[in-house]
Amino acid sequence: MTSQTINAILALADTLNFSKAAAGMNITQPAFSRMISRAEEEVGFKIFIRNTRFVSLTHEGESFITFLRQATYLYRFGVNCSRQMMKAENCLNIGISATFVCMELAPILLQFEEEHPDICLNKFPMPMEDIPVKLRNGIIDIGLFFTEKTKFSSDFSFMALKKISFNAVVNIKHPLSQRKSIFPFELESENIVTLQTNVQLHEIASYGPLLAMLNKKHGIRLESRIVVPSTQEQLMHVACNHGIALLASSIAHVIPKNTVTIPIEDGMKFYITALWNKKDESRLTKVFLDDLEHSYNTNK
Repeated sequence: MTSQTINAILALADTLNFSKAAAGMNITQPAFSRMISRAEEEVGFKIFIRNTRFVSLTHEGESFITFLRQATYLYRFGVNCSRQMMKAENCLNIGISATFVCMELAPILLQFEEEHPDICLNKFPMPMEDIPVKLRNGIIDIGLFFTEKTKFSSDFSFMALKKISFNAVVNIKHPLSQRKSIFPFELESENIVTLQTNVQLHEIASYGPLLAMLNKKHGIRLESRIVVPSTQEQLMHVACNHGIALLASSIAHVIPKNTVTIPIEDGMKFYITALWNKKDESRLTKVFLDDLEHSYNTNK
């Protein structure tokens, strides 16, 4: 269905008059009528009731028009935003994966925007595996994500900003809550609360299935017993003493009061990492990366 056809349907829905709608689009009435008929054939139902006296929307047509208007608004909004991005000379497009990476970087990005009001940062949440693809396609300039990798394709440059370990989040009534550290094998019999793979902002996709990696490294069998859609629900289950969650140490400040975080001995080490295309490194990219590196060195 073309944009002209969509506009014709909306014009007829607004006027409920073939002559007025056709005139408003500078189309002859017969051509306009054929356009509406072809559209109804395409969608598989009648959008309009028409006879010699009046035109009205069918029940299906009323529902369809509502969604069509919303889709049209989103399309126009997307086009306008994209055009503004193209026009902006001092813009950096940054892909960010994982909620806690956003939480970790938010103060630094805000500070950068305050100190560099002439540089616009466009921030896009995405799964970690999409970042190299979008860098190669020129959709983003820099990717910020959470990974255990320290080697990347030779066409990329990278900067490991901060090492992060995982903690077990345990209810204070749990027998393990008094421990200073926990070994991975001690978690085999526990109800481990994990995030579903299609979680918003791709928290799992950003660092891989942690349990599988721990199992491979230590020759154990940790299993996900409870699967939830958000970190908040993970913490709620722990707060109710229904299980244990494994979360990055960088978000320890958000855990409920009746829970504790305990380091996992010899667990997986990950890095908040910046990745960019080596051949496309611009002046703005260098300014941003220098500032990012300085911020982390200052806070060490």
